[in-house]
Amino acid sequence: MLRALAGGEKTTAELARLAGIEVVSLQGHLAKLKRAGLITPGRYGVEAYCKLANVTQTAAALEFTHPCGAKVVVALEKPPPPSAFITFRDKKR
Repeated sequence: MLRALAGGEKTTAELARLAGIEVVSLQGHLAKLKRAGLITPGRYGVEAYCKLANVTQTAAALEFTHPCGAKVVVALEKPPPPSAFITFRDKKR
């Protein structure tokens, strides 16, 4: 969700569609992100939307700074799967 919001504010319906979940399920996730100070929710008429809060964005990452001073860095590109780091040796050895 944070990577999706890096492209700009999104409605809760858009975020739910991107995550492949129902809006009702999304609400719990958004509440946790709001409590952590990572997003700011809002409304335009009947549409609920979210945008990133307390963030500095570079080409490679998002850096969030909580009001208490704690920092969280989120890479914008998805990391490679763990299997990318596993090497297999030839069984003939």
